[in-house]
Amino acid sequence: MPSARNWLDTLPKGVRPIHLQRMFPRICNGIQRRWKSAPDINAYLAEKEMSARSHRQGFPPLIKEELLAIRVHWMRQQAARATALRASVSVAPVHDVAATG
Repeated sequence: MPSARNWLDTLPKGVRPIHLQRMFPRICNGIQRRWKSAPDINAYLAEKEMSARSHRQGFPPLIKEELLAIRVHWMRQQAARATALRASVSVAPVHDVAATG
């Protein structure tokens, strides 16, 4: 499994978290482990954005911004993959059965 450092290096500069990796390295590791699994990454990022635990104060604004940037980047990647997949699927022409007999 690639390390979180390797995963971070694959992110564009505007998305790559600076403060998150310094202040919360375990969260970067958690994101990296779940990156290729849509249900896992969605649940993990949602959990980080909205903790149900009342004793939590929430993340500082810079961390929230970095988490949001990561989530938006991931969603755009998924949309691009889905578009590419749809474009690669060719539809066979439909033959008119009545015209051929």
